Amino acid sequence: MAPWHSLSTWLQQSDGTIFEHGNGKNFWDFLVDEPKHIHLFNEAMANDSQLIAKSF
Repeated sequence: MAPWHSLSTWLQQSDGTIFEHGNGKNFWDFLVDEPKHIHLFNEAMANDSQLIAKSF
């Protein structure tokens, strides 16, 4: 939720991404610091890969 709370400030400055502005780090550094989230991200990528593979 942090990025949404800083959206208006980010729109005025536009330095970096909204994620970086709201969380103080880029997405990849955030995942390294949050093992629970990296697990969810990896699961989501694996599920997307399976879905795409089934469509071929």
